[in-house]
Amino acid sequence: MQRALHLMIARRPPIPTRMAYRLSHDRSAPLVAALLTALFAWTLPAAPAHAQHVPDHPGVEKPDRWPDDGWPEREPPPPPAVTTKTVAGTVAMLRTDGKAAIPRNAPKGVRSLIRQANRIIGKPYKWGGGHAKLNDRGYDCSGAVSYALIKARMLASTMVAGSFKRWGVKGPGRYITVYARSSHIYMEVAGLRLDTSSAGDVYGAAKGVRWRNVIGKRSGLAVRHPAKL
Repeated sequence: MQRALHLMIARRPPIPTRMAYRLSHDRSAPLVAALLTALFAWTLPAAPAHAQHVPDHPGVEKPDRWPDDGWPEREPPPPPAVTTKTVAGTVAMLRTDGKAAIPRNAPKGVRSLIRQANRIIGKPYKWGGGHAKLNDRGYDCSGAVSYALIKARMLASTMVAGSFKRWGVKGPGRYITVYARSSHIYMEVAGLRLDTSSAGDVYGAAKGVRWRNVIGKRSGLAVRHPAKL
């Protein structure tokens, strides 16, 4: 207790000179000083707590423990979900069944990528899923992204998240952008995000392969895209 009190006194702001003089000539000074110390210590700002991401098995990733690296305090409300399989324009829309409505005016490759990704929407998260075999009962983050790209003929074989840091062309694409680091990857396609992590999801979807709202680049991620898209 005495050690804790000494530490609190060491951290408190300096007491004004007149007050210090009065305290030095007052028998109740120890009690008053302790109360003032507690008051000053209570007003000091607490150090912010940040969740730490724990790296997993090299080559196969678990995306469920993301760091809080600056999510907006207020997320925008989700756009209304649609029931049609396609929509006008070049922006995909989330359907009521969780799949993406394909934008009819988007390039053929973009439409194909969304169509293929729709086939695994709703699959559960499975560590290493999609790597040993492409058609799997569940997928991890890189397995899901690899599946969509392979089926759309934009990738030859499955890749782990870290390998995507050197894939394609550097920078964001017009329609398709891949965000990758060694421990996680997600892909944004025509206004929707293909991701197994629910971080930043305004739709409230659980983990697993889902279409989610776009979030752009997060801390420490490489940004890549397929050529011309």
